[in-house]
Amino acid sequence: MSIIAIVGDIHGKIDIMLEKVFLQDVDLIIQVGDFGTFISKENLDRGSRRHNGIGDFVEYYTGKKKFPVPVYFINGNHEDFNIIEKICAQPIPNLNYMKNGMVYDIDGVRFGAIGGNYSPTRFKLDKKHKKLQGVRRKHFNYQDIENLKQIKNIDVIIAHECPLDVGLISKFDKKECGSKEIRELIEEIQPKYYFHGHYHRFNETKINKTKVIGLGIIEGKSQSIYILDTNVMKY
Repeated sequence: MSIIAIVGDIHGKIDIMLEKVFLQDVDLIIQVGDFGTFISKENLDRGSRRHNGIGDFVEYYTGKKKFPVPVYFINGNHEDFNIIEKICAQPIPNLNYMKNGMVYDIDGVRFGAIGGNYSPTRFKLDKKHKKLQGVRRKHFNYQDIENLKQIKNIDVIIAHECPLDVGLISKFDKKECGSKEIRELIEEIQPKYYFHGHYHRFNETKINKTKVIGLGIIEGKSQSIYILDTNVMKY
């Protein structure tokens, strides 16, 4: 049995995440993207500069600090993807990157991963067998969704983007947030939970049998941590 902390966007604020998580008795952490995998100020994107810059990740990357429990994360749209590739090639102890379209068995619970945000133009590229390159790796694509649909037997989806029609309105253009492709994925495979970040606000709703939970940013006032007991999940 494991007690898992599902954590919202942290943008490199690993120390704050660990401090908040260990106010509760948890065995491991799963984080929903915008982990903040930057080790150089020169490589920060514009959004990451707004979130107080480079953060703590460089200290864990260099081994100065250690992750005290296993930490799993997907990518958000604010990451250094070259660093993520290096982590995959040479892992950091207790840090596990969950690749898009893949399923991970954690204590008998099957977690599907779908990192990144939605771009209608980039989503369709993979239908033409064109892989996302450079900074455009921040988007999920058609094949990522199809992989999870083919697997089907998934208990929990860990994602960055939210499904369409869950009541989240963009602060910028006042339009409905989310992706219809994500919603269709949930409706087809019906996991027990779907967790996402990206919008920095806590939101809870249901799509059929699936509980959809959006998590706030780690240093914000909105709820940013959800505790999941895998013993309850085993059904």
